[in-house]
Amino acid sequence: MANHKQIYSSAILCLCLILFFASVWSNKCFASQNWQALDQKIKRKVLQINVGLKIKLQNTLWVQVADISSQKKYYVFTTTAKDFGYQVVGRGSTFPIFVDDQQKTFFVTNKHVLDNARQIKEECEMFYTASMFYAKSYMAGAQNFQQLLDVINLANKRQRSPAEIKLYKDTINAIWDCYDNNLSEHADPGRLLFNKYKKLVSIEAQPSYFLHAEGPITQPPIEAKVYKVGKTKEPDLAILVAVVPKEIKNQLTMNGQLPLDFKAMKNEDIQIVGYPVRSSFNQIKEYKPTFSIGKITQVKQHVFEFIAEVTKGYSGGPVINESGKVIGIVTQRLLVDEGIVSLNHGAAIKIEELKHFAPALWENKHKKETVNNIVRVR
Repeated sequence: MANHKQIYSSAILCLCLILFFASVWSNKCFASQNWQALDQKIKRKVLQINVGLKIKLQNTLWVQVADISSQKKYYVFTTTAKDFGYQVVGRGSTFPIFVDDQQKTFFVTNKHVLDNARQIKEECEMFYTASMFYAKSYMAGAQNFQQLLDVINLANKRQRSPAEIKLYKDTINAIWDCYDNNLSEHADPGRLLFNKYKKLVSIEAQPSYFLHAEGPITQPPIEAKVYKVGKTKEPDLAILVAVVPKEIKNQLTMNGQLPLDFKAMKNEDIQIVGYPVRSSFNQIKEYKPTFSIGKITQVKQHVFEFIAEVTKGYSGGPVINESGKVIGIVTQRLLVDEGIVSLNHGAAIKIEELKHFAPALWENKHKKETVNNIVRVR
């Protein structure tokens, strides 16, 4: 009798386990199907942003980032008389949040995605200001500044002799030592000496922001301008504005703009969407966003943390819930033990922060949506 009871209990247990795993598998398949369905609607609304930069020296020479100094790991800049166009100095993701009555489209991304252009421009000013100081102080005259530029431009020479390599490295290190010892904020707190030589080199920088919609790389980019960038104590946000070509605008507004949700909940299943930076060895034939499924682990006042595969390039991309609504903007990867950056833990700014970051834009968006709803009701 006991054996019959044990067999019966085992059968019941097996049946329960089968039903449990079947339910879990069914839910996973259902969730997967849901994500796949959402992806088709979402992918055309998320764009890659390339931050381009042009720099000019003394109104005649075009500047490019060419190398990193061997000692202090600062940038090295070279010059040429030919304009080779914009150099891409930053990448990230972005998505549209509003289209106004003048048909201008507003896109949101992270401030730090745009910041690299500013930082490179400032480091370029430091480098050439120090170069001018070095030429005048250690090379017996500003007329030797051009000679110094010729040595710096050895960075672009393919075949260099051992003597040229040594001359180049020693010169670059000497220029940056010159900056640190004479022109840095520590050495020159009032920046009087720095500003004096900065005027002599005359650096002009022109950043631009190119948005690439999902599709072939031959498709012309959307050139955007800055509407607002977060200040020191503001969220890591930036809003760009652009006039979008009709053919691209149709795909951005297909099935309406991405809806927003102001509730981010712990343990909620989410998906992040963006354009992770790919190896330069892989030839890109098309712009194609990547999707990473995860879960919210902690919700704070202005941000929430999540577990999902997140790499460089996702910054500025949307965090989507299972309803297909945007609940946040990917902003950073989190640190794990010993300060190592995690590839599976990230943080996002809550989407509601946009209301406080750009209230005028948000008010216009709300009014337009209200009018549209009234028209639809009629």
